Amino acid sequence: MLSNMISEPIETSAQAYIVFSVTDDKVIASKNDNLKWPTASLAKLIIIYQTMSAIQQGKLDYHSVLPVTANVAAVGSNPDLADIPMTVPQGYEVIDLLNMTLLISENQPALQLMLTLFGSLSNWRHQTQLLLAAMKIDGDISNPTGLDDEDLADFFISQQVSDKKVTKMSANALLLLTKKLILNFPDVLSLAQQAQMVIENKIWLNRNPKIANPSHDMTWAGLKTGFTDRAKQNLIAVITHQHKRYIVVLLGFDGANHFAKFDEAERLIREATTNEFSK
Repeated sequence: MLSNMISEPIETSAQAYIVFSVTDDKVIASKNDNLKWPTASLAKLIIIYQTMSAIQQGKLDYHSVLPVTANVAAVGSNPDLADIPMTVPQGYEVIDLLNMTLLISENQPALQLMLTLFGSLSNWRHQTQLLLAAMKIDGDISNPTGLDDEDLADFFISQQVSDKKVTKMSANALLLLTKKLILNFPDVLSLAQQAQMVIENKIWLNRNPKIANPSHDMTWAGLKTGFTDRAKQNLIAVITHQHKRYIVVLLGFDGANHFAKFDEAERLIREATTNEFSK
């Protein structure tokens, strides 16, 4: 467990959280930070990491065009799983797939990147477990979207994978993943800070409203949202407050609406820094 936490957790409806000061390299607040919780779309940061690594190694570049495969296209036939349905014979540049995954949390791009890089879901699972083990990150990994497996039943059949899992990681594990991602591939924050993107001549707004409309005392640099009925509201926030950068991981937050988690991340920083200063 990471150290230097305040003694009493901040009151919140979240199942778990952690507030980490990047500037001071220490945890300043946490609750249930080792509790494994369904990640929902926070899991997409894994395929983002793997894609950025492939670009760094020269296996892909931002403008490589990836054709849509039939099994990925089939996922887009469900409007609950795709706001931007990807169909055969379309192709998308890697940069567009990254933007769709980061900014509006699309599922098909994560699956297409996985198949392009690893060939199959089974191989992705194996390689991902090796990657996480090398990072000393513990997690139960199912698929790169973070969706519950029942939502991807047909895709799993196409991949000849029958075991049903739920992707779960702790706030500590997600913090370590985020730190590795930002350290090794700082360009990810440039992508995450975009207020909007254009796909197929249509403007799509970043699902993080704080990017375009930040609070007066907070500057947001990303990073990822997540929601399923099982997970509730999840968030990884990278925020600068009073000239210091923080990472907040928020899991299982039961907010009034989908925007409440952003305010909650800011509140946790304010309270954690106030408590730390008053020690």
